[in-house]
Amino acid sequence: MDFVSVQGFDVHPGKLSALQEWLGKHDAKLREHAPEGCEYIGTYLATQTSEKHAGNVFSLWRLDSYGAQDAMAAAGAEDGKFREMINEFLGFIDLDSQNWSSMLLKSVVDATMYAGM
Repeated sequence: MDFVSVQGFDVHPGKLSALQEWLGKHDAKLREHAPEGCEYIGTYLATQTSEKHAGNVFSLWRLDSYGAQDAMAAAGAEDGKFREMINEFLGFIDLDSQNWSSMLLKSVVDATMYAGM
């Protein structure tokens, strides 16, 4: 199966450049230490959007199953490099912002289709 998890959020005011710098140093390491079944695609800044409250930064992860979400949660709970990086990354997110979003996209090729769809 093929899923893409999209997490949208705002960054603390004045910290977008710091996030950019941090990702420049850690982007490849996030890919390297991602749990099995999870692939870090990248983190993107919205340059055009019609969404009003989805956040302006989006992290994308490719997952090979629904269960990969559990693998990512477990890796984030265990001591190790992945947890350390995710905790640093989460420190940039403005949790007081009302702008956030979460989406799990499933490949149309893998999706179950019912009559009338």
